[in-house]
Amino acid sequence: PEWIAEYMLSSHLVPLPLSLSNLVSCLFPETTQAYYDALIEPLVTKAHPKHLKAALPSALIPAAFLLGDVALTSGFFGFALASPMVLAAAAAAATVAAKVRK
Repeated sequence: PEWIAEYMLSSHLVPLPLSLSNLVSCLFPETTQAYYDALIEPLVTKAHPKHLKAALPSALIPAAFLLGDVALTSGFFGFALASPMVLAAAAAAATVAAKVRK
């Protein structure tokens, strides 16, 4: 987006080229898109981060990006692990583990 392009193109370390959320989106593109559509897009439309960028001193912007990157990645894993397929696999694994203990 235009509001952050100048910072993103001039970054040398945070958030680019080192970004957990970029790595996650590369490894799991379909799940990342579902996560974005279900949770991130509605959140960003209500509380756009451009207001945060305007309120922060420029020295804190890399830290804010790093914190946001960790939050996005953590949320992604929570979203991915809460999917019906993963929950069904976990239930099957728990059932098998219970039968093995008997």
